[in-house]
Amino acid sequence: MTPREIADLSLQCGHRALSADAKKQGGVTYTPFSIAYAMVARVNPSPDESWLDPAIGRGMFLWATLQYFQDQQYPSWSIQQFLHRHMHACEWDAAAAEDTENLLALWCKDAGYTPPTRRWLYRGDTLMRTGCPKVDVLVGNPPYIRIQHLNPTMREQLREH
Repeated sequence: MTPREIADLSLQCGHRALSADAKKQGGVTYTPFSIAYAMVARVNPSPDESWLDPAIGRGMFLWATLQYFQDQQYPSWSIQQFLHRHMHACEWDAAAAEDTENLLALWCKDAGYTPPTRRWLYRGDTLMRTGCPKVDVLVGNPPYIRIQHLNPTMREQLREH
């Protein structure tokens, strides 16, 4: 399977997993693959640069990045290095994070790569997380949530930062 095909599968999982109300409450927006790919291509990352998606969700920007690397004909060893050294992500939704990790493992197996053995996907809120790595490339689509949908503690924390 190509990263583009995994993206389609991931998107289907995401739409089935959450109701429209849950998406609205959580600020969940699924970026279409074509838009994620266009954004990645505009940034023009290389596998030897550190990379972070601060709200990875179902991994659309990850799949777009991996597809971009393949389309640019980067050698397999450099993509493998990216997977093991340079890829970082955060996600607050445990189910989305688990789905993305599982789909990445599936893609790696199918494509002949070894899945990352280090922790690369951090669970939690990127805005409140300390210790996020400094990276060369930041890609993603932030959650779009109305302030009235945030709990009072989160609103106060955001005002302080």
